[in-house]
Amino acid sequence: MIITKRKKYFLKIAEVYFSNDDTTEIFDADIIIHLQASKNTGAGRPFYTLHIDLNKDEDVLFSEMDKNTRYEIRRANEKDNLSAAIYNFPSEDQIKEFCNYFNKFAITKKLGTCNENKLKVLREIGALSLSFVKDNKGEILCYHAYIVDRNRSRLLYSASHFRLYQDSSRRALSGRANRYLHWADMKYFKKRVF
Repeated sequence: MIITKRKKYFLKIAEVYFSNDDTTEIFDADIIIHLQASKNTGAGRPFYTLHIDLNKDEDVLFSEMDKNTRYEIRRANEKDNLSAAIYNFPSEDQIKEFCNYFNKFAITKKLGTCNENKLKVLREIGALSLSFVKDNKGEILCYHAYIVDRNRSRLLYSASHFRLYQDSSRRALSGRANRYLHWADMKYFKKRVF
């Protein structure tokens, strides 16, 4: 379970990620927001998401992917000369770089901007990881931000600039890079968290 606290005007707000029970009485907060709780706390609404059990063998996880996804990951790994990296405790500059990248992506999708303060709070409690893929010239092709605890990793933000590329082969490379990054993230979190 991850708990972040903040103030908005005169209200104390607690965000609780991944809670397993109704723990509302233990927080010193005016508003308690449960995110991805395993039990409905009464005021929430259900949502649907993809859950992947990283306790499975790596070969099993890979085989359970769509055939085209497996091909794209293999091609990105073997032919595209891409490199993936992850920051477990990103610096202020790394968070800012991620936010700038995401915000440029958000404009193309007409989304809200990245909540930089939330990322900093998550980093301070050791619950933030940022991952990215670069091409052979060092250009970042895609970025992911995760909320992580001992038992779970949850994708918070995902960004790619493929819409900005005029060249269709560059857009296709960006798509492969994103699949490759998801796979690299899964393998990393399988080793780190589980």
